[in-house]
Amino acid sequence: MDISTDNGQGGAITNGGASDVDGSAGVGSVGFEPIDKPPAHLNEEAGEIFSKIVRALAPYKLVEEPDRIALGQLAGLLEESRRLTEKINKMGHTYTRQTAMGDEIHLINPALVAREKVAGRAWSIMRSFGMTPASRRKVEDGDAGEQSDWLNKFGI
Repeated sequence: MDISTDNGQGGAITNGGASDVDGSAGVGSVGFEPIDKPPAHLNEEAGEIFSKIVRALAPYKLVEEPDRIALGQLAGLLEESRRLTEKINKMGHTYTRQTAMGDEIHLINPALVAREKVAGRAWSIMRSFGMTPASRRKVEDGDAGEQSDWLNKFGI
């Protein structure tokens, strides 16, 4: 049984590695659901982010069924970062509290700290999938296992 969905580029993201409309291989899946179907634990917004990520990576043949877990985590983190940013925009970067002595102190909005932690986790997953400029450069240079030294290209 082959299940396909439109990938927004005239092709299909399919299970079992079936061919796209243009004849190229699709994104493989071992199950019966399209690989770009969001994991059930994601809310609607994170699910939309998940589908966009999978569709963006599909042409590069980087997504397989086991990747759904990591990409689901990434989608959830990006959605959480968006919600935290909304809180920061609404409340500001700092807030004021009054001490027991009646003095005012300025404190950092806890959403800033939370967003930084979320961003670090998201960047880590994005690097794993070549979704940052530096990680793409490593793949393009063919140095997936070690850091590419760009100075070597100039004989320095």
